[in-house]
Amino acid sequence: MEIDDRAGSTRSAAWIVLGVVALLLALSGRYGYHRDELYFIEAGERLAWGYVDQPPLTPLVASLTEPFGYALPALRLLPALSIGAIVWFAAAFAARFGGGSFARVLAALAAGLAPIFLAVGHLLATTTFDALIWVALAYLAVRIVQTDDQHWWLLFGVVVGIGLLNKWTILYLIGGLGLGLVLTEQRRVFRSPFLWAGAGIALAIWLPNLLWQAEHDWPFFEMARALHDEGVEDANSFLFVPLQFLLIGPVTAPIWIGGLRRLFRDPEVRPYRFLGWAFLILAVAFIAVSAKPYFLTPLYVPLLGAGAVAAERRLTDRRPAALRGVAIGGLVALPLVLPVLPAGTLADLPVINEINPELAETHGWESFVEQVAERFDTVPLDQRERATVFTGNYGEAGAIDRYRAGTDLPSGSSGHNSYWLWGPPNGAPVLIVGHFSPEYLDERFLELRMVGTIQNPAGLQNEEHGASVWIAAGPRGSWDENWPSLRHFN
Repeated sequence: MEIDDRAGSTRSAAWIVLGVVALLLALSGRYGYHRDELYFIEAGERLAWGYVDQPPLTPLVASLTEPFGYALPALRLLPALSIGAIVWFAAAFAARFGGGSFARVLAALAAGLAPIFLAVGHLLATTTFDALIWVALAYLAVRIVQTDDQHWWLLFGVVVGIGLLNKWTILYLIGGLGLGLVLTEQRRVFRSPFLWAGAGIALAIWLPNLLWQAEHDWPFFEMARALHDEGVEDANSFLFVPLQFLLIGPVTAPIWIGGLRRLFRDPEVRPYRFLGWAFLILAVAFIAVSAKPYFLTPLYVPLLGAGAVAAERRLTDRRPAALRGVAIGGLVALPLVLPVLPAGTLADLPVINEINPELAETHGWESFVEQVAERFDTVPLDQRERATVFTGNYGEAGAIDRYRAGTDLPSGSSGHNSYWLWGPPNGAPVLIVGHFSPEYLDERFLELRMVGTIQNPAGLQNEEHGASVWIAAGPRGSWDENWPSLRHFN
């Protein structure tokens, strides 16, 4: 097979990369922060080697935008560039698999307009960097097999280590790739000392996060159990397969399906069959553990590359029509994944919230804090200096910390994930915000009275809409005594 080292460098593919990045940056300031971004900002101000629900990389990225006031375009710059890199890798895979200019453009266009990549590219999220790292590792594996240059395992180990400082789900990929290699003639790579040296590098990079987990009694495992339970409750196993077509885009299904078929049937790409096995193994594993359906999506990028080459060879006169079809399919899906419509329109189109509730979670946080501040004003003046705020989740606490300037609100506190680890407040009375049952609160707080509910200004049915606001005289006993019962990792 001819090795094309100009992967992704054709002018058309480069324009697609730039177009996707420009689109994401142009919309980066729309609506507002996502709850996770508010949380990452607060985590970044408390930098550590780990947190209850993720390693340190994404909070570190958030902290780098502090000189820019955590402005949304700054916060979302690296996510947009990460998706641009994924688009580049799609074209590069097509080149590695023997494709020409059309295959590179088709692969880049299919990846660049995939709903899942546009959605995660709009937000600062662990998933965004995780996707890029998965794709980069798959590409490095292909390059190692194609060039037989074992030194690249050292870089592979560095990337794995960085990935483990972002999200432990990278271990799924390592397991899938490992089993895929074992099932093919490429199993010989396990004799390479550079592979094991790379593994040592990855472990050394990961070690500080492991030590943090050990020091804090391994909250990762409690989080993993909670995510599994949520996955079972959400019927992830049953929805996993149909959602794949929505996440990558139904129009591009023939491309990646053709790519998977080619990896198993075309002798020309037989050396890379381990990628096909990794895809199938992880699909079965994710269904078995009720994992989130988007976990598998980075592995569609090499499949799109392989499938684009098959399409290039099969199509002749229909190439322009194929590009138009992929482009139209992606553009039609834009309102489902990016904030291109006015927020009020989303309230009139509940189907969008059903498909992608994350859009609604990025609207209304300033209003949320204003409404909490109005309820706080009902606390007697002589008690406000000692009062505190307790919220149901880290997004609510993060919003209060972000927007409380100019109000009398104290900093936010919560029993949710790392906010619980950062410790309890120390004051009374307590303004309580969230979807708590009266019975739950009555067991933990004194003299409760409900003082209002939260409304989204655009009428969006997000998590905060309809949340109750209570005032309590204080906790039953001391905060330190009650804090363990207020913990929830999920």
